[in-house]
Amino acid sequence: MDGVRFQAIRLLPRRRLTRLLGRLAAMKVAPAARATLYGAFAAAVGAKPEEAESPMASYDSFDAFFTRRLKPGLRPWSAADDGAGMPCDGRLDQLGRVRDGKLIQAKGMEFGPQGLLGTDIPLSWANDAWFVTIYLSPADYHRVHMPVAGQVTELRRMGGELWPVNALSVRQVDRLFEVNERLSAQFTMPDGRRAAMVMVAATVVGGIGLAPPLPPVEGAGAVWHASDAPISLGPNDEFGTFHIGSTVVMMFEDAEQRWEPAPGAVVGEKVRLGEPLFRLRATP
Repeated sequence: MDGVRFQAIRLLPRRRLTRLLGRLAAMKVAPAARATLYGAFAAAVGAKPEEAESPMASYDSFDAFFTRRLKPGLRPWSAADDGAGMPCDGRLDQLGRVRDGKLIQAKGMEFGPQGLLGTDIPLSWANDAWFVTIYLSPADYHRVHMPVAGQVTELRRMGGELWPVNALSVRQVDRLFEVNERLSAQFTMPDGRRAAMVMVAATVVGGIGLAPPLPPVEGAGAVWHASDAPISLGPNDEFGTFHIGSTVVMMFEDAEQRWEPAPGAVVGEKVRLGEPLFRLRATP
């Protein structure tokens, strides 16, 4: 059955469908229809509009409702300053160490740090780093925040495919997170270690936006380098927005194994923005 479902996905005009749904999502919705339309969507996917910063009727398009902010204080940042926090709501799909230059996509499937970040430059810092994959469903809050404090040194927008990023496609599409459209950021943590975060697009994702003070970095192949002026962001600062839903992949340099996964960072479980992701390794 999975094979039949995947063949149906493969035959979809994914790019045209994505553009069409993106335009529809951006169309203005009559005020009288907003609560009904958004409420029906929320009920169908399990979203919680009561968590939104504003009433449903105040969002003038489906995209505005989908990318809604949360009520202030609803996701308190509970990660320690010497660790890392969850950058978004979602499901923790993978967590582990980069081994032999490979990250795990699914059982028997791997991909590489350089392909993920779209660079030919060797990433020596990624050797033996931690990697984390979080999947965002249509029910989730779709803004992505910084997992740690960091100085952003590079942003890169990459063109590519628009495969879905659900469990079926992750098991079927080789190097999915290297071939889909995506936006990558490299940054330096306060202790000098390097890290990266990648927002991966998918079918019917209308786009990936960056939050100020980050530059927009528009168009496939666009690259921004900090040169002598990296942009400093704090933990929980807003980083970017998904329009519909997708996946976040992160890497954290940790050759000295200072970190260990926080107790609540369990693969396969739901996670929320601000919950601890990594903590300092407990001493014997």
